[in-house]
Amino acid sequence: MNVSKTCVPQTIAKYRENSEVHDRRHSGRPKATSPRDDRVLARVAEQNRNASVPVLTSRLQEICGKKVSAMTVSRRLRTQGLYPYMAVRKPLQTAVSRESRRIWWEILRDGETEKGAVQR
Repeated sequence: MNVSKTCVPQTIAKYRENSEVHDRRHSGRPKATSPRDDRVLARVAEQNRNASVPVLTSRLQEICGKKVSAMTVSRRLRTQGLYPYMAVRKPLQTAVSRESRRIWWEILRDGETEKGAVQR
């Protein structure tokens, strides 16, 4: 049954005590969003990967009607495996690298494959 040995006697004892078995109320503050809200947030974030957290926060409030902080949205996205990434910009080619690439292309085009054909 995939339960521990102590689980079964404890469950029977609870049943004898109360004639029913329920989980007790958990301590701590309840979450501001439900699992459904978290799925909606993940879907909205995946549809617009470039949206900032404040934008996603306002979209969540529009869709679900719940006011949550940007920090909460950020945490919920991280638990869903969505992390903030910034696209890396390719560096522009310098004059030296352009010339080097032009020489390489000419050698490749002309069929010269001998090493040391390019002298700098």
